[in-house]
Amino acid sequence: VEIDCDTLAQPLQTLIDAVPEDGTIKLCGACHEPILLAKDRIELSGSGKAGASFSFPEDTANGLAITGRQIVIKKLSLSGAKKSIAVYRDGRVSSTETTD
Repeated sequence: VEIDCDTLAQPLQTLIDAVPEDGTIKLCGACHEPILLAKDRIELSGSGKAGASFSFPEDTANGLAITGRQIVIKKLSLSGAKKSIAVYRDGRVSSTETTD
């Protein structure tokens, strides 16, 4: 699934929740909404050369909360949250080309 955070017509979490396990989510633009990745085997990646950015409100505890297993995060720039990526309940994540 491809999502442009600059032109969202509904909450980002709603779109994320609709992706099945073993799915890939390609983001572009500037995202501002914290999200929960609860399903297993999801890839969340920025698309294009620049990838995607998340700029969370400073009072956000967790930008990306992970409870799913085998989560892959690529080409994202994360800023603002107290914890950019938080992993819970035996969740497992690998991250490449991601900055916070």
